[in-house]
Amino acid sequence: MDTRTAYLGILTELGKLNSAVALLSWDEETHMPKKGLGLRAETLGKLSRMAFELSTGDELGRCIEELEGCDDLSLEEAASLRVVGKEYRRNKAIPAD
Repeated sequence: MDTRTAYLGILTELGKLNSAVALLSWDEETHMPKKGLGLRAETLGKLSRMAFELSTGDELGRCIEELEGCDDLSLEEAASLRVVGKEYRRNKAIPAD
């Protein structure tokens, strides 16, 4: 798998996880029965941890490093890479626990 494909795959998975977290959070605030709060909190915690681990993982770091060295990125790709690279470095400085 080439670096761009791996990078886009990671971003896609992050998008899915973050969408699930947002939907579950909204449901918790608007429609959730009180007896379901414990399981929902555990689920949100698990999904948030998964997203954090993916957003600070070595594979994403490798992709960012390799792509930052490319000179054939489109303007959109370069802008995305700047944002993701900044978030990666910021998140990497946060302890996982």
